[in-house]
Amino acid sequence: MSPRRHWLRQPSTFLALAAVFLGLFYVVARLGGAGADDRVTDRAGVTGYMPPQQFAGLPRSKLLSGEEARRQVSSMHGKAFAVRDAFVAEYADGRERVALWVMIAPDQVAAQTLVAKMTDRIGAANSVFSPPRPTQVAGVATYQSNGMGLSNYYYALGNRVYWLGLSSPREQELIANAVAGGL
Repeated sequence: MSPRRHWLRQPSTFLALAAVFLGLFYVVARLGGAGADDRVTDRAGVTGYMPPQQFAGLPRSKLLSGEEARRQVSSMHGKAFAVRDAFVAEYADGRERVALWVMIAPDQVAAQTLVAKMTDRIGAANSVFSPPRPTQVAGVATYQSNGMGLSNYYYALGNRVYWLGLSSPREQELIANAVAGGL
């Protein structure tokens, strides 16, 4: 085996992964009550939502969007994951932490393919995450995996893929509300 460290075991990779998957949760935007001020319009003129200023009472402490967020997604997932846009947000209050990553795929099929590829890669032998466990949350096929100090959930809704990393005693409440809220 090569002495080179696996890219997922590097601390900077975790931070990048947490940031991108924070953006995965446009769902959080809706759960947090995103309003007209949170709307953005992409180059195609399609209105979307930025992650909200608050999520489940937690203030947003970090936000990446556009090219910077897409670079983080690409650095973690490589060119195999085609995304139109990405958002990364973090919410924390000192007791609880939520990392939200939203990746916007070209279409619904691409989003489902992205989730399948993520599941394959996370389940690979060298992963810092536990093997993904399929589950249903609010009627949506969702995967749960522990790693990097967080309980992580990821899923696709429409053309968006969400990753929500949670460190909270309200884990079940947060993920159920995020998925049901259409983040």
